[in-house]
Amino acid sequence: MSTRTLSLLQRESGGGGTLVQSLSPKYRSGAYAAGIAKLLQNVIAELMTRRGSVRFDPGYGCDLVDQIGVTNISSLSEVGHVLHVAILDISENIQARMIGNEPLEELLEKIVIEHMQQEYDRVIAVLRIHSRAGEKVSYHLSIKFHP
Repeated sequence: MSTRTLSLLQRESGGGGTLVQSLSPKYRSGAYAAGIAKLLQNVIAELMTRRGSVRFDPGYGCDLVDQIGVTNISSLSEVGHVLHVAILDISENIQARMIGNEPLEELLEKIVIEHMQQEYDRVIAVLRIHSRAGEKVSYHLSIKFHP
């Protein structure tokens, strides 16, 4: 089993903000993703996509960005709740889209919030993505909110 750590940072862009990824040098832009890296890429894409924004798949994505940007969130536990709901939502979506012929490393078993801490106006959440092959990858998510 391998564990890799990647980061996700928030970039300000009028209103609620746009979330963009910052990957370690091993995962260069334009590189083909396979195995646990492909699963991680799918999880990031679904987590950061606003539900309803994909023209021919209106159920793709979740409400994380909208909930953090619009809702009056004032505590770590409230951010944790919104993140937990988003993770449950995307987990169901990703598992429903699995067709069965993907390698086990690319099939989602579960996503776990391992740790959360508040740093001023940000929450740093460590997510652990588990594949059905037993591989794991850690993912650091920085969420800006207005306490």
